[in-house]
Amino acid sequence: MPYKEGQPLLMELFAGIPFEQVVRKKVFGKRYMRMFDYSRTLSFQYEAGALLGRIMRDKLDIFHKMLVKPGTDINRSIAFMQSQAKDRLKKFTEEEGKEPDTFYHFIADKELEEASRVMGLSIDDDAYYKDPKSHRENLRKLWGHELALDDAYRNILGCGPFGLGFGSSFPELTVRMYKNTYENINMNEWAEARSHGLNIPEKPDFIPLEEREREILAIVAGYTGEYYPELLDALELRGYLKSPQK
Repeated sequence: MPYKEGQPLLMELFAGIPFEQVVRKKVFGKRYMRMFDYSRTLSFQYEAGALLGRIMRDKLDIFHKMLVKPGTDINRSIAFMQSQAKDRLKKFTEEEGKEPDTFYHFIADKELEEASRVMGLSIDDDAYYKDPKSHRENLRKLWGHELALDDAYRNILGCGPFGLGFGSSFPELTVRMYKNTYENINMNEWAEARSHGLNIPEKPDFIPLEEREREILAIVAGYTGEYYPELLDALELRGYLKSPQK
């Protein structure tokens, strides 16, 4: 089915789901997003893209049609996404001395670190041990910082394709990072994060990888069935449709 002007790209659909859940509105109608929610949404979008990239890594030449507008050089676009992911991972490992444990550490933590530097706020562990009260206040200021929606959405939207580049380049690391977040959770670290004021539930949600992948593929199948039904079989998505198409 040919592309229709104005139809959404696949990752726009993924970006819109978490985005609308965290947007806030002031008394006089101005909508905004807090830095804390923004960093988490970036991480969630990158993670979804990475899982999708891992699943579709052998079908990117077909799948990529749903990520870009007609006329885009698919090979160059895929190479760019994967190159960006490799550069980001290289920078992270050089700074941290190890590969990322979770997508939150890889994306959200780094975004918060950069924002804290721009805002002149100390939020590292040394700052906490020197002055816990001041550290908590700095976190409050950082997490509550308000962002313009246009800029936030543009960055969140771009995070998905870069995540796809990561997952298609590092499938094993993608699985490990996901499981560290939703399956192999360190409850001591979770409790410590809550004690530092992080607004998270008392107990985390445990979401097996296979369950999350089914959720993602169901979204992709619905989109494909509506806009590119001719690709359902090539991408092995027909079985994920809620209402199977003939």
